[in-house]
Amino acid sequence: MRRWYGCYPSHLHRIKVFDNPHYPEDPGETVDLNHIILSCKKYSQQQNHLYSSSVKLNIRLSDSLAECDQYDFGKKVSELTEGALNIFCFFNEEIVNKQHRVLSVLTVQSTLLSSSTQNTTYRRMIPLFLLIWLTVCTPVLGAGQCSNPAICDAILEERLAKLGRRLKALEQPVWNIIDSESRWYRCTEGPCRCRPETHTLSCWRQDFPELPHGQSVPKDIRVIDLGINHMTSLHKDAFRGLTQLYELDLFDNQIDYLPPPVFEHLVSLVHLRLHRNRLVELSDRLFSKMAQLQTLDLSINTLRHLPENLFRITQKLTLIHVSGNILEDLPETLFQGLAKLEELDVSANNLTKLRSRVFTGLKSLKRLLLDANRLDVLPRDVFSDLNSLQTLSLRKNRITSIPADLFDSLRQLKSLGLTSNYITVLGGKEFSKLVNLTELHLGQNYLEAIPDGAFKNLGRLEKLFLFNNNLVQLMSGALEGLANLTTLLLNNNLLRELDNGVFSGMPRLRRLQVDSNKFQFLPTGCLDAVPELVSLKLAKNPWHCDCSVLYLAVWLRENKSKVWDSNPTCKGPGDLGGRLIEDMTFDDLCDGQWASMVKLSPRLPVKWKDL
Repeated sequence: MRRWYGCYPSHLHRIKVFDNPHYPEDPGETVDLNHIILSCKKYSQQQNHLYSSSVKLNIRLSDSLAECDQYDFGKKVSELTEGALNIFCFFNEEIVNKQHRVLSVLTVQSTLLSSSTQNTTYRRMIPLFLLIWLTVCTPVLGAGQCSNPAICDAILEERLAKLGRRLKALEQPVWNIIDSESRWYRCTEGPCRCRPETHTLSCWRQDFPELPHGQSVPKDIRVIDLGINHMTSLHKDAFRGLTQLYELDLFDNQIDYLPPPVFEHLVSLVHLRLHRNRLVELSDRLFSKMAQLQTLDLSINTLRHLPENLFRITQKLTLIHVSGNILEDLPETLFQGLAKLEELDVSANNLTKLRSRVFTGLKSLKRLLLDANRLDVLPRDVFSDLNSLQTLSLRKNRITSIPADLFDSLRQLKSLGLTSNYITVLGGKEFSKLVNLTELHLGQNYLEAIPDGAFKNLGRLEKLFLFNNNLVQLMSGALEGLANLTTLLLNNNLLRELDNGVFSGMPRLRRLQVDSNKFQFLPTGCLDAVPELVSLKLAKNPWHCDCSVLYLAVWLRENKSKVWDSNPTCKGPGDLGGRLIEDMTFDDLCDGQWASMVKLSPRLPVKWKDL
């Protein structure tokens, strides 16, 4: 591309490929788009023929533009190079006005850029061809069709950006692929680290702006690492001939465009990493030759959508990561045929809904991450085909309610994350079929109560997170059936009291947090039901130091090592405020031995202003 006259010398001058940006035969003339289209002497014959053809045929503008869209440029390139540009459209100054045009360059570009011809004349004409298509063969929007110039400008800028990305890809260098006996020796002479014993090539963290010049690549290379560089694009022939490549790392670059045929020779590739780039779009043909691909990482890019046929050929995929993009929707057939897929990460996107059949057929899926999206309503059958799922995370969405049978098919599920949503009510049946669940995350919601029996079928549950809700009271029936529970987080709620037997069914409980609530006391004997407890948090509660808190004071003195935050202190009454509860004696709390140890009344009434 760098030797073609048809490319922008002015652009190549900016990237220090050419010494100057000027026309070779006229040093005062800068070679830019206007020069090539309007005044370039090298293509004057094509320009004259273009104009005369349109005038001779007297084609109306709208008809000519329609024919431009239908014209098969790929088949007539030779005519272009011979000066017979038989395209039925003409140049009109009105087209140049960007407020009245929308570019339609992408279809012809895909044909041109993916062509495998090596004809030098043809290759030299590609840039001119693209620019003519850009400037001349452009659908025009009339005033009635585009009443908002700002929108037209935005559309134009987007299309121009797309064109720029494609032209930039054409300018990229191509590696020298070698198959001689000295191939590994020549490989070691390049700027990258070449290891013949492992058939690997590492260009990792070399600050390369493009594929490094002078690097020869053996045809039988197995692993290439181009991670953490500054590459912005790749030529469509960048990996041509590397049919034995097993692993390719392109992570942490600045790549914003991948030509559709760039991976077509990587028929043996198993692992592809493209995360932390700037990809805006992907062609549905990008992976069309990669039938052996098993892991694909596209996370942390700027992808707005994925073509519905993107994974049509890659049916051996076991892992797909597309987190950290700006996806707004997932086509219903996007994952169709991926029966071997085990992990899918679509977190940190802009999804507002899920189509009911988007996960149909994913029989092997074990891990599904949908965190940090904008999901509010989930179709009741969206997970119905995920019989092997073990981890489902829906954290940081906008879910307000859970259909009673939403999780009924997930019999193998072990971890369910619903933290940071807007759930206000549980009906009591939502988790009844999750018999293998070991972790349930319900923190940072708006739950005011837990219905009796909500967890009674979760006999294998080990960790239950209910922190940061609006719970006021917790009855013993709410935590029924949790015989295997080891961790319970109830902190940052509005709890004022616990039922006497609330922990009685949890003999294995080891970690308990009830800090940052509204507790004035704990029921006598409630902590005796959890003999294996090793971590307890009690701080930031308005403990009322009268006889009701005597049980807690005695327990704290006997189990001081189990309290993992600051020691709880009295909120009141009177001069007892601020004193450590564990220092409180019977006399301090009950005013003498006459007080009954059964259902003791506070020595002073509780007043809300003390809290």
